[in-house]
Amino acid sequence: SPARKIVVTVNQPVSVTTQPVNRTICTDKVATFTVAGTGSGTLTYQWQVSTNSGGTWANVANGGVYAGATSATLTITAPPVSMSGYFYRCVITCAAPCPGVNSGFGILTVNPLPTIIISNDVEICIYQSTQLNASGGNDYYWYPDDGLTDDSISNPMAFPTDTTNYVVTVTDSNGCVNLDSVVVT
Repeated sequence: SPARKIVVTVNQPVSVTTQPVNRTICTDKVATFTVAGTGSGTLTYQWQVSTNSGGTWANVANGGVYAGATSATLTITAPPVSMSGYFYRCVITCAAPCPGVNSGFGILTVNPLPTIIISNDVEICIYQSTQLNASGGNDYYWYPDDGLTDDSISNPMAFPTDTTNYVVTVTDSNGCVNLDSVVVT
């Protein structure tokens, strides 16, 4: 009898070549976690999140702060501070019958924007000046929001002599930036 020919396909299992790394951002910014891998066939991706330091994992779905839940890069846009400490990993799969592989994890740290405390709106007489104070950060940048001048003061205090809206930009030790304004009439 003729010999039977048997074809055996050997698929290469997934190997993770790039692991997610920790990300630290301000709450108004974007964080990305990226993985890469090799294996037979087309690789598929499913990002997962753990809110309890890796105790349990749940699949991430696109929507809200998430995009790219089933791609090699997960994007998290403007996450709230409450998401700080979340762990992210990716399950990568390839051609059957090889099993999926979990990547390592990256930790998201979300820093709040600085809380700015400024003096109240003030009234002054013409040709007088007043002192505007701000606190809540490390670096301060005051400027009149009149569209006419480009004068700026890098100080927690400003001494305006004109009727206008003054804006202060405050940067904290994490590099997070917030702004507020005060009206001088």
